Amino acid sequence: MFKKLSILLSMLFALAFFAVSCSSDSSSGGENYDGDSSSSNPNGDAGSSSSEGGSSSSQQTAGLKIGFVYFGTDAQSAGTNAFVEIYNPENFEVTLDGKYSLQYKSIQTGATIGQYVTQETTPDWLKLDLVGTIPAKTSFLVNMGASGSENDGGLTTNGRLDLSGKVFDQEFTEAASKLHNKGVKVVLLSNQNLLSNDVKNPFYHNGARVPGYLDMIGLSGNDATGYPDIDGCEGSVNNDAALLDENGEMIKVICMKKDTQNGQSKQKGFARISQTGTKYADTDNNLVDFVMVDFRVSDMENACLLPRGKADGAWSQPSPCVLPTPPSSSSSSTNATGGSSSSSLEACTPPSDYSDLVLNEISGNNKYVEIYNSGATDICLTGVKLDRNNGGSSWTGRAGDAIPAGEYRIFLFNSFTPAGLETNPAYVGWTVGSGISSGQTLRIALIAPDNSIIDLFIRGDGTGTGSSTGVTQDTDNTYSRMPDDTWAYAVATPGAENEAGTGNIENPGYLTADP
Repeated sequence: MFKKLSILLSMLFALAFFAVSCSSDSSSGGENYDGDSSSSNPNGDAGSSSSEGGSSSSQQTAGLKIGFVYFGTDAQSAGTNAFVEIYNPENFEVTLDGKYSLQYKSIQTGATIGQYVTQETTPDWLKLDLVGTIPAKTSFLVNMGASGSENDGGLTTNGRLDLSGKVFDQEFTEAASKLHNKGVKVVLLSNQNLLSNDVKNPFYHNGARVPGYLDMIGLSGNDATGYPDIDGCEGSVNNDAALLDENGEMIKVICMKKDTQNGQSKQKGFARISQTGTKYADTDNNLVDFVMVDFRVSDMENACLLPRGKADGAWSQPSPCVLPTPPSSSSSSTNATGGSSSSSLEACTPPSDYSDLVLNEISGNNKYVEIYNSGATDICLTGVKLDRNNGGSSWTGRAGDAIPAGEYRIFLFNSFTPAGLETNPAYVGWTVGSGISSGQTLRIALIAPDNSIIDLFIRGDGTGTGSSTGVTQDTDNTYSRMPDDTWAYAVATPGAENEAGTGNIENPGYLTADP
């Protein structure tokens, strides 16, 4: 009997040990909206707790993420402090001392910028060696302007994001002058080695990530001219030899273009929230992993759109984030009829097939491009790009941007609004930074989030140089798509079905695909 009792007690002990082990390893039930906390980081180091059960957090490399960035630099800024939020998605506390660094660089050029960090005033990367700890599922907030410095924003009527009482976890004290708010790169590394000046894109330097790479964000400014496009970010690797940067060199990674609507400014921050509302999700693509938050109009009660630090505790997200209103649909951007300037206020799901989306009318005289959804279902434009002359200027769809089935949308170039278009239902406030002309060669491309061409209009040789040499100009008509998918001159019909062609496009003609 004693033998049977001994066997029974052994079985009960084994079952209890198994139950405790399962409990310690399992996650809570329900859908997770906190991002992926179990994946390995880019260096191949395990991003989970040790199998030995209790190894020090300082011995593990964590897959830290940039959760939120904002660079307000003067009294007209929407926020009182510039900041970078770092998020720890792991299930263990991370010790930062001696191992992790945050590095910053501005791509702005021009010594006339004065006290701002520019390529002239500070040509090298700026580095902050991180110290302290970050508990599991918690953020670490870096003040990118030390208290009382010129980097702090101002408490003016624009200062809706008042962080004057916020508890910051560390101060970025390396910068001797104001951090620039247009065209910056912020990088997280699992080492404290200063990046060399020849590293333009740590995500894709000489075809690979730099040693210790964890995460980065690269942002272009909101000015259509006067500032360069950002030259480093996380994004899709480009395989199109025709896609060139402003210097005529092939673009290696698809990054944000400078743009009046979507670009970075002292009024706007960028939060890591997926297009489906998951905070801190990471797909290694800045264009889809971050949403723009305009602090002049954003919901200050929405925790997803506010920076977090250690004092705010662990992040918990039982439901998807409510995404910020797209810039074209904010209360400060309505059309003349008083209607919202967005086709949708909710996040939308990008389709697998964009073939129903076509360039329909291009007017160099009235400076607009019309896109038509010829299908029977709405098409989400999140991540879709309308590009002029190989990156000369562009528009990129944000969360909620869509074209309903059977409808048209007008994009104005260089903020030019010809008579009548401001009240046209097809105009919802979408603009592209630079102009187009009926007297120049032209390349207009509609590009999918994976960088494939959806539709393309070329007048000339496809180089997108904007040359006027030998161009025959028609100042009365637009370039219009015909029912057989060819193009011809026709009377302008913005927001409506195209008229019959009035003549051929000549000298030079046009192509419908890359030459």
